[in-house]
This record gives sequence, C-alpha cells and structure tokens, in this order.
Amino acid sequence: MGEGDGLAADLELVERAQNGDKEAFGALFERYSGRIYSYLSRFMRDHTLAKDVTVETFILAYTNIGRYTEKGKFMGWVYRIATNCARKALSKRNRERRREVDLDKPCGEDSSFTLIDLIESNTYRPDRMVMSEEARDFVRAKLAEMDHKYREIILLCDLEDMAIKAAADILRINVNTAATRLKRARIIFYRLIKKDGMEKGSV
Repeated sequence: MGEGDGLAADLELVERAQNGDKEAFGALFERYSGRIYSYLSRFMRDHTLAKDVTVETFILAYTNIGRYTEKGKFMGWVYRIATNCARKALSKRNRERRREVDLDKPCGEDSSFTLIDLIESNTYRPDRMVMSEEARDFVRAKLAEMDHKYREIILLCDLEDMAIKAAADILRINVNTAATRLKRARIIFYRLIKKDGMEKGSV
C-alpha cells in the first residue's frame, strides 16, 4: 500500500470511527499501536510506562476522535498525543531526579570536530549506530540523558524516519525550529558518546 493509499484508508477509518464504528477505531489501533509503543519505549526508557502511555494515548484519541479534523494526518495526530502524554508522565516521574544536559555549552567548543563536519557526516546519528544489542543499550542510555525536547526530535527524525516537517507538526513547532533542534540534538548525542570514549565504528 502506497502512502496515498494509506492516508485514504486512514481517512475512511476515521470517518467511520467518528460515526460510532468501534471496529474502525480498532483497525486504527492495530495499525499504529505498535509504532507508538516502540517510539514511547525509546523515548521513555521504561517499557511498563510506555505500555501505559500507549493505552492512554489511544484512549484520548478515541474520546477525541469526534473533534479530529486533520484530514489525512491521523498518524501525526496520534504521535502528537503520545508525545504530550509521555512528556507529562516523565515530568511527573522525574521531577526531582531528572538529569539535565548542559545545553548552554557552545557547539564549537570541542576543537576535535567542526559543526559542519558533524552535521554533514551522519556518523553519529543513533540510527546509523545501532548494530548490536550492546550498541542499542548504549544508544538508549545516551538518549535518556538528553533533555526531552532534543530526545523527541532525534527519535522522530532519526529512529522513526520521519520528515522534518512531519516531526515539526507533531511537536507543534515550525520547520526551521525543528531543523535547528535536530542539528543541536545530534551534536549533543555526539558529545555524550564521545564523553564515554565511544570510538568511531566501535558499535
């Protein structure tokens, strides 16, 4: 099924669900719940909490389906609900023990790399690094150390393989802000793995 066919199928299911067809919403749940859970698991680093937030996401989607008006963008709408639910859950859980990355440190302070080299190389994108279980654990740990606004953009664009515009829509920021935030997120990720001595190609 092509992207256009998928959007049309979503629209048909949404319209049926808005008319009270529970099986239609069930089909939407089956189509997207796995992707949402996978995204939340990586975002939250807590499988149990990710399951709970996945359920909460679709409960909210179901109860608000009558007000849904974004024709052809159901997936983005659900990702946005999931992201908001995850932010609230993490804020509640980690309010006192949350670790913050120093975001005020200048990007070019480390003389061993240049900003343009990092952005253009793609070497330290997390999706390019994941090859073994050990590497996946390492990447998840480093992502967990990032501030949520940087973690969510890198998850959406680099691990969920979304276009920058789709990620911007989900996060409700403009495309330029999203692009800048993604570049910054990749730099922070690079710093975190470099700090732990991760050498190029070791994963």
